[in-house]
Amino acid sequence: PDASLDLAMSLGVLHHIPDTSLAIKDISRTIKPGGYFLCYLYYKVEGKPMHYRIIFSLVNVSRFCISRMPHSIRMLIARFIAISIYLPFARLSRLLLRRGRDVSNIPLHHYAEMPFVMLENDALDRFGTRLEQRFNKEEITAMLLDADFDISSLNFSAEEPYWTFAVKKNSGSSLTN
Repeated sequence: PDASLDLAMSLGVLHHIPDTSLAIKDISRTIKPGGYFLCYLYYKVEGKPMHYRIIFSLVNVSRFCISRMPHSIRMLIARFIAISIYLPFARLSRLLLRRGRDVSNIPLHHYAEMPFVMLENDALDRFGTRLEQRFNKEEITAMLLDADFDISSLNFSAEEPYWTFAVKKNSGSSLTN
């Protein structure tokens, strides 16, 4: 029901639906004034080096094709991608991290300490879904403002994945759109 939650969380979902802004408004409606929203949205790869953005573009083409295959095939391909791409990059990043090196521009570096099951799940999430939207801070801030959140309380993660954020619902608000 409206205004029934002290905390709402959406981690890795809203970027896969057509109208993320409307979904955030719907979530806002369910949060009590003064309650909190914890969310993760895919971030745009702004500020990354050219090689990173080229790899990202190639991955998007692959995702477009793979996401249209039958589910069982998508799962097999995701497992293969997790084993052959995610795992080597993640373990290389772990090795370099342990040697005190900066790994921030190595693709998939944020998987360095994660177990294989997470790599496999995220490969399926990345390649198996047809709709994937990405946002920058300004777009997220605008959506939250439009959904009656207190932007002064907005706190983005300083580490990847960047657009993990927490924000407080305006006190005394009553979003009715």
